Amino acid sequence: MRTAPTADHLIKTLLYIVCFISLQANAQDKNDALGIGYALNSAVYFGQDAYGQAVPLLSFEAGNFYGKGSTLGFYFSRFGRVGFSLEATIGEIQLDTNDINSSQSDLYLGLNDRDSAIEAGLAFHYYSNVGLVEFSWWRDVSSSHDAHRTRTKISRDIAETGDMRIVPGMFANYYSTKYNRYYFEVTEAQNREAADLSGNTYENYRDFRPEYKPGNSGHFGLDLLIEYQMSPQTLATIYYAWEDLTGPWETSPLVEDSTMSTLVLGISKRF
Repeated sequence: MRTAPTADHLIKTLLYIVCFISLQANAQDKNDALGIGYALNSAVYFGQDAYGQAVPLLSFEAGNFYGKGSTLGFYFSRFGRVGFSLEATIGEIQLDTNDINSSQSDLYLGLNDRDSAIEAGLAFHYYSNVGLVEFSWWRDVSSSHDAHRTRTKISRDIAETGDMRIVPGMFANYYSTKYNRYYFEVTEAQNREAADLSGNTYENYRDFRPEYKPGNSGHFGLDLLIEYQMSPQTLATIYYAWEDLTGPWETSPLVEDSTMSTLVLGISKRF
């Protein structure tokens, strides 16, 4: 049984409660928005179809609180163009073996589900002349993989009219060894269990699914945010992110694709 959806629903509910209270307390800023979207994530695993889920859409700054996409933050220090904050977010990677296509189910014998994680950490923000530079460090706080990852990103508004805002960005993600092993490792014990379940020999099954122990990795990616004001109170959002998978991800026997992408469509209400 997977436990991640329950945890995800809880953190999303808490995000909404905190955001709603913050926005109501700072209602004078009419550019703040809170809404809901649908995220469609490409599948990186063999036999896994693209999967979607409802996500909170945050676009606000209320006092020291702020929200961007599905990330909630709190500034504990700001001076000039520099800020330091605490952040909470939800990881994108997950594996539910019950959702694997039957043609690939033998590849996942002996493997447990690998859940998405609720993550919290620290972030650095610098509003430079060329755009917003951010560095975020997140660690699992939901007992999924108990690992960490980082993101370094630069983004810049290239068009902001009365009705539309366009913000392209580029980023570099770092994933720790423990993170990669949780999602992409294959052990001898798992292969021996799979051989027993399939009625095969360990040696033959190991040839089919080689054992794999990944290290850390770094990936490059691009994203694009488009916000369109449909009415004074309604904001439509389109977000797309693309990430190039390299090294430990791409060479895992469980991984089919060399890229990962996310598309989010949503509607928000301005406050």
